[in-house]
Amino acid sequence: MDNADIGYLVLIAPYRQKFMPHGRISAPSIRNVKEGNDFVANIVNEFPDRLRGYAFITGTGNIKENVVELERAICDLGLHGVKMFPNLGWYPDEDRMYPLYERI
Repeated sequence: MDNADIGYLVLIAPYRQKFMPHGRISAPSIRNVKEGNDFVANIVNEFPDRLRGYAFITGTGNIKENVVELERAICDLGLHGVKMFPNLGWYPDEDRMYPLYERI
């Protein structure tokens, strides 16, 4: 990083996906989302001057659970941003997503 004059890197929380029949992908559970966010926070805490972490939030399932997880990831874990993957079967402009956007 120093040789390339890179000040810091951004890590995005991974998520585990399960491939379903016919090439469909199942969305991660809120438990998987939390595990991924914890994983990134632990790495960032080892190198806080060189790494920034982004939380992963899923647009599937219970949006209220995702709002709570986003608050935990930012406020408690110290992550700096959020990444969502709409290719997991939802659309960013769905009305049900608005509570999440209001928190962001």
